[in-house]
Amino acid sequence: MLFRSQFFHPVYNEKIAHLFKEIREKIYSKDNGIRLITLYQIFYYDILNTLSNNSNFKQLLSNRNVNLEVIKLVNSLANYNIGKNYLLSKSSIIDDIFKCMVLEKIDTPLRQNCLGALQKFSLRNEAQNKLIELNVIHYLIDIFMFQADTLSNYTIEYGLALLMNLSLRKEGKEKFEAVGEKIINILIKFLKY
Repeated sequence: MLFRSQFFHPVYNEKIAHLFKEIREKIYSKDNGIRLITLYQIFYYDILNTLSNNSNFKQLLSNRNVNLEVIKLVNSLANYNIGKNYLLSKSSIIDDIFKCMVLEKIDTPLRQNCLGALQKFSLRNEAQNKLIELNVIHYLIDIFMFQADTLSNYTIEYGLALLMNLSLRKEGKEKFEAVGEKIINILIKFLKY
């Protein structure tokens, strides 16, 4: 176990956040060897604790000084199929990320990265079902309706892509039918995206 609760002390928060930032930057290395070694070490050492049943991942997300770097790392890992496999092996990861996203009341970098990760997860059927079950469709519709003027291009693009992916499932179509007029208005408003 890489991170234990005693490490969630103000003295260590900045160091832990910096560690996650450094790991994420290695994933984007131009050197393919460094990228592959970094990915292998993330999975082998299970730095996000997705392969265990402990709650350290939830603790990382609940720590305001660390959660942005953790979610940025998750969002980066979700770009790769092997990363999605690793992350989605934790059955509660979608719940945890969605809860973290909902706590952000405005369009912050944390909410944007949560949305980006969830959109990348939504390319998988099981993740689509979970996101529909969590009522992400209605959450995003509310954001697009009530915060439209303050949303970043990132949120608009990833939010619309996530809605599109969820509309491919039968259960998703049923949710969209219940709010058909709202979704049509949103699509018209953001047609340029």
